[in-house]
Amino acid sequence: MKFKINFFTVVCLLTLFLFSCKGGLDYEPNIPQFISGWSIKEPTGVQWSEGENSMIVLYEDKLTSRKRNLILEGQYFYPQRFSQLFLNNELIGEIKLDNNNKTSFNLLLKDNLQPDTLLFRHYDIKSPSDLGMSEDKRMLKLSINAITLQ
Repeated sequence: MKFKINFFTVVCLLTLFLFSCKGGLDYEPNIPQFISGWSIKEPTGVQWSEGENSMIVLYEDKLTSRKRNLILEGQYFYPQRFSQLFLNNELIGEIKLDNNNKTSFNLLLKDNLQPDTLLFRHYDIKSPSDLGMSEDKRMLKLSINAITLQ
């Protein structure tokens, strides 16, 4: 019997393993953890996604599964504004920011035994160097200014 494992599955399983060890990564409940695919924060506080995939882990103090509303506030690096968002390896939608640079999703978060993993899949990423803006070679797409769970 052959098993097919895609990139998203590997990344999610690795992250869940590290979190289950509790010594592998530091975490704080109810604070989103920018795990991979994010550049270092700039002096202005902006933290851009870097590369095709970016991951955020939500480890909440909660006792049961429940529906939540996820509100993302951010901005895209250049006019091509499209990314996909996965929750625990399942596609939940496309990120299209409104005129206020916000978007929202209804989520069903799991119980507190494991963290919830948000995976952003970015398309048509470019660097400031590609666009003739600077020598910066980072492949940028999305900056998240705030994540709110209601």
